[in-house]
Amino acid sequence: MELYFKEERDRDFFNVCETIRKESDTYISVSEIAKKAVRCEAQSFYLSEQQYRKIFNRARIYPRIKNCKSEIRNEMYREIRSRFLEAKHENSKLKYSQIAKLLSEQKAPRFYIAEDRAVMLYYDLLKTLR
Repeated sequence: MELYFKEERDRDFFNVCETIRKESDTYISVSEIAKKAVRCEAQSFYLSEQQYRKIFNRARIYPRIKNCKSEIRNEMYREIRSRFLEAKHENSKLKYSQIAKLLSEQKAPRFYIAEDRAVMLYYDLLKTLR
């Protein structure tokens, strides 16, 4: 799955990392910062409305997506699926495209980035954004 808003996600992730660094009373390593940041609330899932619909269509029967070996991605798919079902339950007349638009405007419970990738990303962002 292609990340639709990668630049926005990276900027938001960097800002969360920097907040963690600045608020720490003691020394905290780049690795520790990145690992804490991935568990923080994100501004969105950083996907297009079309990608939300695809995820829901793929996941509506099975909570685990076929051919997806990433547990973090599966966690994101389950969260999106859950939100789709909740929105559909609350208003059964909503079309999938309308629900996808609603979800695209919601915050995500975390950054869906693997910890090792988050550490590398934060290092890369430190080089380019500082």
